[in-house]
Amino acid sequence: MKRIFWPLLVSVSLFGVSAGQSKSYPNRWVRISGNLREDSEVDRIRKIVETAAQHGLTGVALSAGLDQLDLKTPDYFGRLQRVREICAGPERRSECGATRREHSTRKAAISRP
Repeated sequence: MKRIFWPLLVSVSLFGVSAGQSKSYPNRWVRISGNLREDSEVDRIRKIVETAAQHGLTGVALSAGLDQLDLKTPDYFGRLQRVREICAGPERRSECGATRREHSTRKAAISRP
């Protein structure tokens, strides 16, 4: 009886300790890859971001050809800005707009002779 009791007691105790220690992961991300060549890509990313937010994920790792920005068209940058606003969420969209205006101002200042 003692041979069964002690191992059983130890295993139940260890199970109780490990079950009470759930890890908290404050940064939970989803990885999204796309090319942003079409507006449908932005809609696809919006759906993924909304689903991720509903499940408690807190960030996005975006792979969208950001290593070749010098080769991208103006349409690409418009779509990228829309994705940025989607990821920022409704509470921070105004900040994204301000950043876009600041970028335009900086670009105009650099291009002046």
